[in-house]
Amino acid sequence: MTGAADGIPRRRALALLAAASVTGLTGRRAYALPAAQGGLSFSVWRNGSEIGSHTVDFAQSGERTIVRSAADFVVRFGPLALYRYRYRAAETWLGDTLQAVSAHTDDDGEAHFAEMRLEDGRLVVTGSKTGRYAAPPGSIAATHWNPAELTRPMINPQNGELMRFERRDFGQEQLSPAVVARHVGLSGYATLDLWYDQSDRWCALRAIASDGSVIDYHPR
Repeated sequence: MTGAADGIPRRRALALLAAASVTGLTGRRAYALPAAQGGLSFSVWRNGSEIGSHTVDFAQSGERTIVRSAADFVVRFGPLALYRYRYRAAETWLGDTLQAVSAHTDDDGEAHFAEMRLEDGRLVVTGSKTGRYAAPPGSIAATHWNPAELTRPMINPQNGELMRFERRDFGQEQLSPAVVARHVGLSGYATLDLWYDQSDRWCALRAIASDGSVIDYHPR
């Protein structure tokens, strides 16, 4: 990692927020959000200071569900912007089957991409860090809104890499007076904690960046 700003290795410190996975295919439970429950919106904090936002929007197109994710982070020292991150992804789902993904990232001036498309029952991936390859059966993009990522192989939507994680279940936690959520920790490629409420709605995230800083997602 080079070109760090305020101790942040630019190529991975915040990039992990767009991606996480676990090994193995232990279930095929679909996430039944889409548009009926509206989108998701988080404020993003680093070491107690707000640095940006992450949103997920859902729309129907005939029988298909289009899921659009957007993340924008800026780390500042006073008025000076030390680090910028911009991520956009669009997923196309037919039922619980991922049909295609197109994702583009500007990681402080360095461009990355991942393109995925279902071909003959396998997700075929091309990314800025990979050649073209067929992902393991059942793979989906690691965009966090879908708790199926806890049981299925996941692809990094920033660069197309297949990622491998250890999983630990921490059970139910009271996140607020109104919200009880399932807490799952992932470690390996990165250190990441995810929370899903009793409706399987993504409701929080905590990540330890490679510089040791703590990244938190708080619902808006």
